[in-house]
Amino acid sequence: MFALYLAVHFTPFGHRLPAWTAGVVSLVGTTMPAISASTMALDAKLEFQEQSARSRTIAHTLEALAHALGGRPTFDGMRHAARVAMRLHIAEANHWREGSNRRRLFRP
Repeated sequence: MFALYLAVHFTPFGHRLPAWTAGVVSLVGTTMPAISASTMALDAKLEFQEQSARSRTIAHTLEALAHALGGRPTFDGMRHAARVAMRLHIAEANHWREGSNRRRLFRP
């Protein structure tokens, strides 16, 4: 917005710009970063709530796996529990990677 204002201001059409255009440029230049920052903060808050829910689900799943093993776990039971836990870990890592790609502050 500011670049457009400068481009028009320093051309032959610049003397015809109304005086209020400088105020609009200033207003937009100060409010847009604030609006962007607030939307990023809201997005982060929603991400934390989602992560909290995911963490609770993972904890319940791991507790259920440990309970299913019982007092004397077999090798096959432990192997199954380890595979399920690894799948949970990989799914969580993929979720974090996708989220970090989505939340990148600087985009090429």
